[in-house]
Amino acid sequence: MTATTLAELARRHGFTAAEAVAAPVQGVANHVHFVGGDLVVRVAREGFGDDLRKEAAVIPAAGRAGVPVPEIVDAGELDGVPYMLQRRVPGEAPPLPERPEGDARGAAYRDLGAVLARLHAHATVPPGVPAFDAGDPTRLTGWLTRSGRLGAQTADWLAAWLDRLGELGGTAAGRCLLHGDAGPANTLARDGRVTGLLDWGDACAGDPAADLAKVPPVALPYVLDGYRPAEPFAFAARVLRVHLHWAVGRFPTPPDLGARHWSAQPGNRVAELLRLFALGAPSPWRELGPV
Repeated sequence: MTATTLAELARRHGFTAAEAVAAPVQGVANHVHFVGGDLVVRVAREGFGDDLRKEAAVIPAAGRAGVPVPEIVDAGELDGVPYMLQRRVPGEAPPLPERPEGDARGAAYRDLGAVLARLHAHATVPPGVPAFDAGDPTRLTGWLTRSGRLGAQTADWLAAWLDRLGELGGTAAGRCLLHGDAGPANTLARDGRVTGLLDWGDACAGDPAADLAKVPPVALPYVLDGYRPAEPFAFAARVLRVHLHWAVGRFPTPPDLGARHWSAQPGNRVAELLRLFALGAPSPWRELGPV
């Protein structure tokens, strides 16, 4: 099916199928081919068609909000399989800062915060975009205790921290369009500025704080600085609660051996949270840390 789609797109847009070269790194949801230096062809893998259909609606909505996104040249379906032809975006995945403040590499993450703020404030949620459900961390810690993965005393301490973050964070004012996977693997940047947010297949509607859950913890202070929420303390508390919840949720799960993202290994989320606080997390993260 990918070959058929490539041949048809080549006919429509004036390139040859031989010019379409498989990308060296393939995603889970799509077959990806580069055409010269300008175009990208994405064809949905089996079981992921709805994600690419959703992207066709979400990407223009994000672009209208001022978010840098890859231009869609053509999108549709051939024999029921969704495809998308996009212009390539210049830039590279931004390197992680080594410290939670005072690192020049944090500039791209600061700009990512500003980009996400624009998305959350101005993008309209297209019809059919699902709601984000963070789940209940209390149920999770209880299950981990009953299954022998956490001791009762440790689970109580962890639950108390999660409860404290929940009280400090409060409830988001409303739901907005979320990218859903706004980490370094889906961000392109150059000279400290974000040039493109890629791969909108996980887009959803929910608390804007949840959109920072895929940002490595050491970069969170920079993202928050660029985001400039009206209530930074409460916003950061909600962000940290999702990070902690997901870190604990990774305890019983297997490694994602084929993935290259920062949280592919089950222990990484906990270790990266430890790194944030061990390196001297700035305010408000410092005040939200474990007690």
